[in-house]
Amino acid sequence: MASKRIGVLAVQGDVREHLRSIEENGAHAVKVLQKEQLADLEGLVLPGGESTAIAILLADTPGFLDALRSFAASKPVWGTCAGLVMLADSLTQSSQKKGGQALIGGLKVCVDRNHYGSQCSSFETPLVATDPALADAAPYPFIRAPHIASVTDAAAVEPLAYL
Repeated sequence: MASKRIGVLAVQGDVREHLRSIEENGAHAVKVLQKEQLADLEGLVLPGGESTAIAILLADTPGFLDALRSFAASKPVWGTCAGLVMLADSLTQSSQKKGGQALIGGLKVCVDRNHYGSQCSSFETPLVATDPALADAAPYPFIRAPHIASVTDAAAVEPLAYL
């Protein structure tokens, strides 16, 4: 049986680390640079970086944001840090950018970007896990991290851990 093909959007963030992790877990990792690559994938990871810069870079390629929105509406997508911001259906008022920011959406949450402060305010802490598999995990890093301010559809989103 062929391994699953999981893409990593290669615009910013820990692309190499995400690709390696996917391979180490038995799937075939694909570095995604073009919207056409999405057709052959079974899942996608949106790494961190700076969500405004990611949105601008994606908007520079006609149809890429729409292709990502269609993909996220039908297949699994995981977002870390800026990837979470991009997947959110909405941002808090304090997170709004002047002139707005394009989001991929699809994740029924409202996100507050950089909720935990500046780079200098970064920290690591354990989380209170709702899933026993996560209970013994190492401390989680929060580096200019976003915060899920609210779940907008409890039937569609199940939090796995709380700070």
